[in-house]
Amino acid sequence: MARRFYIWATVAGLEVVARLALQMGVTAVLARMLRPEDFGVSALILALVTVFSIFVAVPFEDALAQRKVLRRAHVGVALAASWLAAGVFLLVSVALGQGLARVYGQSQMALLLPAAALLLFPSAPLVIGTALARRHRQFNAMALSSLVGNAVASVATLVAAFFGAGVWALILYRVAFVFVQAGVLVALMKLRIAPRWSRRHFDDLFQFAWFALWSRLTDNLTYLVFNSMISLVFGLTELGRFNMALRVIEPVRGAVISIAHNLNFSHFQPVAQDAAVLGERVRVGCARLALFCGPAFFGIAAVAPLLIPALAGPGWEESIAITQILALGSGCMLSFMAVQTGLAASGRPQYSLYANLCRLVAISVGIVAGAGFGAVGIGFARVMGDGSDILITLWVAHRRMALRFTALLAAVAPALILSGLMAFGVAWAGPRLLANMRPLMALAASVGLGVMLYGALVALFAPDQARRLLRPAEDPA
Repeated sequence: MARRFYIWATVAGLEVVARLALQMGVTAVLARMLRPEDFGVSALILALVTVFSIFVAVPFEDALAQRKVLRRAHVGVALAASWLAAGVFLLVSVALGQGLARVYGQSQMALLLPAAALLLFPSAPLVIGTALARRHRQFNAMALSSLVGNAVASVATLVAAFFGAGVWALILYRVAFVFVQAGVLVALMKLRIAPRWSRRHFDDLFQFAWFALWSRLTDNLTYLVFNSMISLVFGLTELGRFNMALRVIEPVRGAVISIAHNLNFSHFQPVAQDAAVLGERVRVGCARLALFCGPAFFGIAAVAPLLIPALAGPGWEESIAITQILALGSGCMLSFMAVQTGLAASGRPQYSLYANLCRLVAISVGIVAGAGFGAVGIGFARVMGDGSDILITLWVAHRRMALRFTALLAAVAPALILSGLMAFGVAWAGPRLLANMRPLMALAASVGLGVMLYGALVALFAPDQARRLLRPAEDPA
């Protein structure tokens, strides 16, 4: 079982690398063909559709994945409720698109929003397929479907952009990705699902799904509020620059969240009702996350002055500071993410809801307070949200898993401190490498230096801890 766990992790890691390469390649091309304003418009449209999608199947994912007894009727009910919600939000998007077009003076928004909302329909079988894949531990099917979806969406987006589609190319990427990924996952899982209605089976899922709905909704409302406030306070162009920073951070952040949650969920669920054992597994899970999240995100912050110009070309310099701030915040926050997975595995999604509500408040306060600081203010507002997540996570871990603050901090601190030292060394070397090399060679050399430096620091200062964390667990899934 331990061997299978590491095969899953390896396949997921390879999928992430391939996906990042595709997404970075598409971003590099589009950044040179489109205006920052186009990225701002697409960010606002997709943020709205993301909120809509929370009502479409997403609340049922963990409910379907964690039920001890799951019947075909539960799956059919989830699909029926999700498609009903998708139809409602498609109609809402038509009216809301007209309003956005008037508010922002962008007539194309009236059609962009309903077009993007079409992805709500394949989202339902995609989320249900993901839940069933998690139950049956078909993580390779999830990884392959994601990779195929990204590959097809990348080709379609580039073709559309070369034919002058403009901002429509950015919307097409997300829509094509969801349609293709859903089809591939359903085919690989050999799923035969059809919508049906049963009040009894709906009630079985409702209590868990209700808290999951509000948790995910507040999380994505934070993203929507953040985008809306940036566009109103700073304008669509500045929102586009922020979106460029997100295009560097979010693929890595999203991949870490998805892989870590799915693998840890299977590891935590068998002991979910034993607070002491669950707490220990969560502590080790946090330490493992820090071992990988720290160098990944701190490294992005260190190479951002080389990465953004190489990726986006001239005119995107303000995105550098935003990228660095977002990367540092993500590296710290995601190191504690195993706590929320442990709570979900034990049937307590309400704590994620509380954390997301606090995050929404913190980011709203941060964007208002940072209005006079330009791009840096935008980054620090996001970091305030990450800081809120960390504080709530530490509090909940202490209350519900008998994990002391000091125990969790001690678990993640060594990796984060060594990651910080590595990032400092890379940031110092970056300009000196650039003075003697071409930009892409300097970027590659900086990444290589970071990998070697972090490996040397871990081998020198934390070899025993690294060996323990990388050792296969007795019952990893």
